[in-house]
Amino acid sequence: MKVDLFAPMLCSVCRENVVYDEFPICPECLPKLQQLLAKRCRSCGKPATGCECGGAAAVRALFFYGDPVSKRIMYMLKYNADRRAADFFVRLALDACGVSGCDGVAYVPRDARRRRKYGFDQAKELAAAASRVLGVPLVSLLSRRRHGKAQKLLSAKERRANMKNRFYIGQEITEQEKFRRLLLVDDVCTTGATVKACADILRGSVAKSVTAMCLARTELSK
Repeated sequence: MKVDLFAPMLCSVCRENVVYDEFPICPECLPKLQQLLAKRCRSCGKPATGCECGGAAAVRALFFYGDPVSKRIMYMLKYNADRRAADFFVRLALDACGVSGCDGVAYVPRDARRRRKYGFDQAKELAAAASRVLGVPLVSLLSRRRHGKAQKLLSAKERRANMKNRFYIGQEITEQEKFRRLLLVDDVCTTGATVKACADILRGSVAKSVTAMCLARTELSK
């Protein structure tokens, strides 16, 4: 196998060990990833023994954010536009969350300040990966108003209020262009207020139904 010495591919978890094929996880990190994904609720992403959603979470998730492996994965996806890793983890998420039958993929847009700071929108990158995996179009339907506080600083009640009127449909969709089942993608979900606000806007106006999915679920800081 020919190896490009000028552009080594690093493991998507540790970002240290070099990998030489399309599988982006090194042998050292693979058992850690398998442990992270083992016996998870396919709906909320929490360990099956600690799941409280009963398999009916409004936003589906691949794993629960908290341990070092999950933090490394999300840091890598959030701050490094790694298409290979995005495709790999999104494929895992689609399979684990039982997502199928979608005819389009949308995403929760990052605010303009963060897009300028990091140079890309991580939710859009994940949605683009889902689009490639599912073979359906990626659509930039939602726009974000500039007002509002950062969600991570707020309580669950404050988060819901903060999302009111934050998003809107940025382009017109005719009745013939409406999607039958739209997949809405975000990177991390806590209370679900942001994703719910976006899904409520999309549902009915541009899609008959909306399935929401993120890679990681986390809890409010206490």
